[in-house]
Amino acid sequence: MFKEINPIIKLICNLLGVILSFMVFTVGGLFLILGFTLIVAMIEGNLTKKSLLKVSPLLLFGVGVFITNLLWGSGNFSDSFSYDNFILGLKLFLRIVIIGSLAMSFLFNIDPNRMLMSLMQNLKLNPGLAYGVMVAFRFFPMMENDMNMIKHARNIRLGGRKKTFKEKISLPIPLLATNIRRAERVAIAMEGRGFDRFNKRTHYKNIPLKLIDAIYLMAISSIFIVVYFYGHGNGNWLGY
Repeated sequence: MFKEINPIIKLICNLLGVILSFMVFTVGGLFLILGFTLIVAMIEGNLTKKSLLKVSPLLLFGVGVFITNLLWGSGNFSDSFSYDNFILGLKLFLRIVIIGSLAMSFLFNIDPNRMLMSLMQNLKLNPGLAYGVMVAFRFFPMMENDMNMIKHARNIRLGGRKKTFKEKISLPIPLLATNIRRAERVAIAMEGRGFDRFNKRTHYKNIPLKLIDAIYLMAISSIFIVVYFYGHGNGNWLGY
């Protein structure tokens, strides 16, 4: 069911979650948001070891922020390990983890092509810009293959000889030349198809907004509203 949700609706819900995390000041409210985002990620099948490894740098950053605020939250190391410093560091850590969880739920469960197609059809994104981004997504795996091919060709020509420093730093040059030629061909092809001239275009796949999208958005928004009134408390913007 979650895979049928329009990518735009998922994007809006994730942005609402990020905004909510900055409007809730109590630890209990932040834990509620985190628990809800983790439940959604689990249902969508994104809470895996592989996805956790991908967001681990952000989690480590959150741990660093927590320790920093615990030790120097008041600006004086002699006043460290106080309750206020602990609560401040915990709130910032939870906000970072919430943002990481929301990003994991969105990025690891979204088709970039479907997202761009939906933006073009429902939010009238310029087709030239959208297809340019789609082409860039296609370029990354092609660049990796090109680099491997260049490395193999260079190793064959060297005949087992160790690379000099000049040869090492010049390795990306043929890759750059190859992709400049490829980008030029793509630009000519896009110009020939009038991507910058006609905003009203047909699409090979329609991604309309459906009733299930409205229900999903209303359900998520309702949960966020309840969490806000439960956890906004009488906090302040200290630590942002």
